[in-house]
Amino acid sequence: MHCTLDHFFTLYALLNYYYPSNVAYTMKASELAYECQIDSEAADTKFRNKIIKLNGNVRGTGQYPGSNRICVFFQPEEAISILVTFPEEKWSKLRKIKEGDFIELQARYRGMPRPDKENILIIQLDAINE
Repeated sequence: MHCTLDHFFTLYALLNYYYPSNVAYTMKASELAYECQIDSEAADTKFRNKIIKLNGNVRGTGQYPGSNRICVFFQPEEAISILVTFPEEKWSKLRKIKEGDFIELQARYRGMPRPDKENILIIQLDAINE
């Protein structure tokens, strides 16, 4: 059987969703965005693999490009997006969330890949079971 990187991240996200650790930080999406924008390396070191209880206004929901993972997007700054992925079976619950809704969730910080082609910093987290 051939295991792709997407399969690995899907399995990793599922395991973390159902078997989470303790919350390390509680913060607003805008606070996480600010820390990542000011010093991305320090933020990446501080938050890497930590569970964050995050809250903020939703920018949108949808399917993660090229996978079966479902996402909730926060965009506290014009040039920053926070992407939280959920297992596919949560789609029916997430469909009820609308743009502008204020939500709180727990997620494991995964990191920040380089800014995308539109120069938007994308902060990635995997949701965990609450």
